[in-house]
Amino acid sequence: MKIQVIGLCRFSVPVEGGFQIEHGTLADRRAFLYAPERLEQRFLWFEQVFLPSIRKQTDPDFRLIVLAGADLPEPWRSRLSDGTADVPQIDLQFRSPGNHRDLCRWVMAEAASVRSADVLAEFRLDDDDAVALNYIRRIRDDFRDCLAGYYRAKGRVFADQSRGVVLDARTDPVAVRPVAVPHWTPGLTLYLPPETDSHIMDFPHHRILHSMSGMNFQDEVMYLRGRHTTNDSDGWGGQLGEPFAEARATDVLRRRFGIDLPRFARTCAAIRGARGAVSRHR
Repeated sequence: MKIQVIGLCRFSVPVEGGFQIEHGTLADRRAFLYAPERLEQRFLWFEQVFLPSIRKQTDPDFRLIVLAGADLPEPWRSRLSDGTADVPQIDLQFRSPGNHRDLCRWVMAEAASVRSADVLAEFRLDDDDAVALNYIRRIRDDFRDCLAGYYRAKGRVFADQSRGVVLDARTDPVAVRPVAVPHWTPGLTLYLPPETDSHIMDFPHHRILHSMSGMNFQDEVMYLRGRHTTNDSDGWGGQLGEPFAEARATDVLRRRFGIDLPRFARTCAAIRGARGAVSRHR
């Protein structure tokens, strides 16, 4: 069966509802999201962690919607446009504020409106996540090898890649730790009928078993989750392992995600140093 793969990444979208950190007004949320210090950190993760893993996918047949606010100010708007211009799979959309789930549902439905596929495979990532370089290939292989029969019988199913790593920038130096978490967002793919009216944001990852059945895979490291000072959620249902040694951490991130860990660590150290200098001069 032909599978249409569509992903969603929300990049600092000022919307109503849907996040752990809430604000009294949309203006308050916009001020929080667009604070220069916060955006500088978000771009660090997006440019050095998220994008390398997307650029180097071994299966290039997918579409990834990067959803940003229509009022994202300069120079950030141009930086986002320029940074994604060389990735043909990225569909960068600047949208006006609205209800969070309604907006996400609308852009996903629009992307899925081409009915040439037999199955719609949807995934979503945060802008500080990364996926393994064979992630899109696994979406197709796992369906073909393990899930196609169940999909034919039930109409929808999920694949859960529960083995990954956490890149922790709260430590100095940064640390890479193994983790196994069931049904965590960056490792979850939903297989839905192309004519569906419900899309991935309608199925909260922590309640996915209330909506459909699926299969868990633990044979490869398949996702990276960032941990830093501007996460809006810091919880997981699994236990973090001991940090990898520096050489192994560098190898795992390069080989599985295309990430240059020494470069990322240097940038984090430079940002910490700059902030420390500002604090000392206040």
